[in-house]
Amino acid sequence: MKDVNTKLKSKLFEILSGVLDVPVYQKYLPANIDASAYVLITTVNNNDTSTMQSADTDTTVQIGIYTKDSQANSGETCDSIASTIYSTIYPSPSSTIDLSPDFQNCGLRLVSDVSPEAILTPTFALINRFISFRLDVFHK
Repeated sequence: MKDVNTKLKSKLFEILSGVLDVPVYQKYLPANIDASAYVLITTVNNNDTSTMQSADTDTTVQIGIYTKDSQANSGETCDSIASTIYSTIYPSPSSTIDLSPDFQNCGLRLVSDVSPEAILTPTFALINRFISFRLDVFHK
């Protein structure tokens, strides 16, 4: 069994950094963030689904979208970022993520897309969204 977490987070960072107009971070945030919107690639969870002939994992990753705007925040920025993530990572049911040379993504599915209630402060509205994908990963 190999560590797929590092490869998956790096690959998603590479893919999303190339298409999103907001900063993308892996696992943690820098000490001070000035952006009004950003994406954070976080929780990666693996479950062993190996057989006697192969090493496999059922791997889940969460992509968080965070936006901060005035009290008039409509959530459009958050939804636009989510739309770009979907069109890039999961444009069709047969989509996969290239994790070569050490891994092969054999299947990709949406697990959840959660939009919690907005968080309101006296001056800002924080609107977030959390998208989780499940990958069937073959360890070469």
